[in-house]
Amino acid sequence: MKKTFLSLLCVLVQAMPNLGLNQELILVKCTQVSTLDGNIHALDESGEHKWSLNTGRPFLSSYYSEEAFKSKESPYLLTLQGELLSVSNSLFYKSAFSIKELVDSCPTIKDQKLHLGEKRMRAYTFDSATGEVLGYFENYSRPFSEVKGTAIFVGMVDYLYSVLDLESMETIWNITYTEIMPTHKENFIVADHTEFSVAVEALKNFGSITGIMSLEGENLNRLPLGQEGALVKVSALGQNMYAQIIESSTEGQKVFPLVKETNQMLEGDTPQSTSVYLLGILVLVVLAAFFPKQLQKPKSLTVDLDSVLGQGSQGTTVFEGTFQQRPVAVKRMLKNYIQEAKQEIQILLKADGHPNVVNFYAWEEDSTFVYIAFEKCCGTLSDFVEHFSMGKKKRKKFLAQFQHPPHKLSLLKGAALGLAYIHSLNIVHRDIKPMNILIDFQGNAKIADMASGKTLKTDQSSFGTKAYGSLGWQSPEVLLGLRRTKAVDVFSLGCTFYYCLTNGKHPFGERIQRETNILNRNSDLSKVNSEAKHLIGQMIQFESHLRPPATYIAKHPLFWSYEKKLNFMLELSDKLETNKSSLELNLESECKHVLKSPWNLTLDPLLLKNLGKYRRYNFTSVKDLLRVIRNKKNHYHELPQELKDKLGQVPEEFYRYFECQFPELFEALYSFLEQKKDPLYKKYLNSVS
Repeated sequence: MKKTFLSLLCVLVQAMPNLGLNQELILVKCTQVSTLDGNIHALDESGEHKWSLNTGRPFLSSYYSEEAFKSKESPYLLTLQGELLSVSNSLFYKSAFSIKELVDSCPTIKDQKLHLGEKRMRAYTFDSATGEVLGYFENYSRPFSEVKGTAIFVGMVDYLYSVLDLESMETIWNITYTEIMPTHKENFIVADHTEFSVAVEALKNFGSITGIMSLEGENLNRLPLGQEGALVKVSALGQNMYAQIIESSTEGQKVFPLVKETNQMLEGDTPQSTSVYLLGILVLVVLAAFFPKQLQKPKSLTVDLDSVLGQGSQGTTVFEGTFQQRPVAVKRMLKNYIQEAKQEIQILLKADGHPNVVNFYAWEEDSTFVYIAFEKCCGTLSDFVEHFSMGKKKRKKFLAQFQHPPHKLSLLKGAALGLAYIHSLNIVHRDIKPMNILIDFQGNAKIADMASGKTLKTDQSSFGTKAYGSLGWQSPEVLLGLRRTKAVDVFSLGCTFYYCLTNGKHPFGERIQRETNILNRNSDLSKVNSEAKHLIGQMIQFESHLRPPATYIAKHPLFWSYEKKLNFMLELSDKLETNKSSLELNLESECKHVLKSPWNLTLDPLLLKNLGKYRRYNFTSVKDLLRVIRNKKNHYHELPQELKDKLGQVPEEFYRYFECQFPELFEALYSFLEQKKDPLYKKYLNSVS
């Protein structure tokens, strides 16, 4: 095997005159070689494999959707040297621009397409003897460690060029090219040549390298170039497609360097050969984009590209998938946003385990995308709200997904608990909205989509002014570009609460008016009950310091049981009977508004008749109204059956009877004790519902 590989390597050396190196020097010193799949390999002087370094991404990659070749402007094909070829009107054109120049020209918008370019720099230092990575650097993210004398430095520049649909932000096509810049070129071979790809096949037998590409059997039809005396050949490496110009007269098909810088048309000998070639390209594109219906990630994660669960901004798509035989949702993001993806993963890992925060399972990446796998849910809070406007059949189908049909208040309480939890970890979500609250199969709300999240330091209370979030759900301080706190999430959640409780309404009006209304403090909470109005009104306060902390929200009476609310009023009534201080006087003045008229005009005649048997009441007194509620609850078993039927069963129906007659009573009592910081308020706020 050693002799076979050495002979193949000699063939390679003879085919590389452009490196300007003699054969002896290469065989002795050129022990590091790279392959297009993104690996760096070391061979000893006899050609035996020593070690491999996986850089994590191919040195050349591409993606073409079905729409890529349907547009007026043909996408580019990369060559191994980073030059560009395009196809137009059945002819090849050699671009005057390289991918580097193309990236430098971005961003641009043309024909409703967004052209984005990105240049990423990275570098490795590794021990040439063992392959141990001694240091790594990527766009200023990681410093080098102290290096040894046998260290070799390799720099890389990744050029990524993407074309996106301006309306949907879906990727139409993209290409990525990595320029390798070893500091000791005599010790490094860049595998640009077909012969090298064939030669490196021998390395597979060492069992330590995966993904070595081979061009054998993967070539499409070749287009003669006429006067150039060469052919254009399109090859595939996995799903990646790239072009080569080869010498037609050479059996070995060595690479013909692209050195011309003009827009030269590459014509075929005949229209027929051109058509056959173009057909071959289209076949490859369709196969690359649609044949692998499932993208098999290494070991554990499978993505079903045919099953889309949702779309997001910046080309983000959520697919169905499986992870360790468990159904999951897989969020796919462009590698352009890998920092955002890593930030989201770090936050998910930190917040993992809470029943109201989406569970994170795994993440992986390829040359184009990052994949984040998390628990699969039935839908979002937005979907749940929309189901109220669905037809009967659609509503039934939607609810059939859940083991336990969700309820509005339980969903909102779950969302509040999830937010309180991530805030306790010093995490700010920064994009709370109905679409980012998921509902699982048991009907539990889950805070999700942490891509905009930020982790604060232990002693940090406020942070910068960069805008995050979605229009219509952002707090005033975000819209004004002021420093912000965790209260930005409380504001957004308050808007979300109103949206859910009103089946799609917004406290600041229609979409086009919301930002203006937010800044003008122009809200309308008239479509919710008094308790929801009290809570949401606090949550959407203009001044951030007046908003309650997230830990308060789930404790609010909006989520109390009927029994707890009733007991709160009864205990307050007892307190007023024994406390003749200013508490009683203040309550009468501050809660008087709940009585639109003397309360005897509101209550049922049967109840009033029953009251007259025992004592006299002041029909304009809130305290006396509470005494009525307390007495009838405590002596419920003694009431006539007819009156019991009117008041209903204790506690729910009984409480709702008085709530119906005096809808603002409970909220007024609670607000009164809250303002006074009364011990009774604190007791009930911290007790279990």
